[in-house]
Amino acid sequence: MDDSLLSNETNSFSDKKLAVRVVVGATCVLSMLGAVSILLSYACIKSLKSQGRTILLNLSLMDFGVGLFNFLGAVINFNQYYTYYDPKTGLVTADSHPTVEKICISQAFLAHFCTGASVLWTAWLAVYMYMLVFQVYFGSKKFLSVGYAICYGLPLGMSVWLLMTDRLGYSIYNEAAWCGLIVSNSTALTGLPDYFAITIGYDIWIYLTIILTATIYPVLFTYLHIEYGQARKLVGGIQYWREALVFLDVKLIAIPIAFVILRMWTAILNILIIYAMIPPDNIPTSISTALIYLSGIGDSGQGFVNGLLFVFLTREVRKRLFCKRRHKQEDKRQLLTSENQRIHGNVRCNERQRTYSPSESLRVESDVDG
Repeated sequence: MDDSLLSNETNSFSDKKLAVRVVVGATCVLSMLGAVSILLSYACIKSLKSQGRTILLNLSLMDFGVGLFNFLGAVINFNQYYTYYDPKTGLVTADSHPTVEKICISQAFLAHFCTGASVLWTAWLAVYMYMLVFQVYFGSKKFLSVGYAICYGLPLGMSVWLLMTDRLGYSIYNEAAWCGLIVSNSTALTGLPDYFAITIGYDIWIYLTIILTATIYPVLFTYLHIEYGQARKLVGGIQYWREALVFLDVKLIAIPIAFVILRMWTAILNILIIYAMIPPDNIPTSISTALIYLSGIGDSGQGFVNGLLFVFLTREVRKRLFCKRRHKQEDKRQLLTSENQRIHGNVRCNERQRTYSPSESLRVESDVDG
């Protein structure tokens, strides 16, 4: 093969990797900003500190972590330390420096933990909504304590297990250049996938959460629609259901829909390449490219979508944040106005003191005495 053709293939491979990293990196930044907006709204608006918003707070913390550690992985670009593309023989892997290896494993551990916790907090939000609507009694403190134990303890245990069994690090299957779960038992593309680690360590929680959210929320919608229609005929029940529906914010129902849309692309990609063992070259280029981009965006973009749903597109939250900011600006303006008035008052007093000299005072006093 001509050297110019080899060079063109290498450049095409590098450009593809760079484009994926840029898109994913931008998504990570947007996700972090969206998560921060939720955290700020929770901190600034006291009325939002409910149990549902506390769950959303923990979800946003984990979404911020996912965006941060995936962003760091995309910026560092571990591909340059582990692989190079040889058009004659295909992708070639090489050993990296021990320091790079430690950074890679650390980034993979933190990103995997945050991703698992984010997924489980999404599932826990669905469980909370079910218990809220069907009035299943469960102490708020106890419910949150169980949520902390499951949504943080389980991902932490899984991440530690994957770390201790050397299943976290660099994987050639990752197009976004960050480190994560090692998909293959071998460093070559022909190595058999580690199905046990892939399924238990990641995929099963995604699939279960998709099934859970896709089952619970349609049931809740149907139940609330029927029951609220009946309650309107009963004078005593109108207020109760009105408050229940206000509390059941529609944005809390939109989040599982967004979750399914974001996470389905990675699930499809894993089913095709890992479980069905379809060689990437046998998948049409347009489909594989679209799945790669959508998978990278979906894995890192939940914080941005949540920020849109729960802050920027939520009228009450946006209104309260705007009013709070406006009140602060008015208070600052009033403070500046009073300060200016005080300064101007002092200036006028000084001018009057300068105008009424001692001789002027004596003249006024003599006129009065006279």
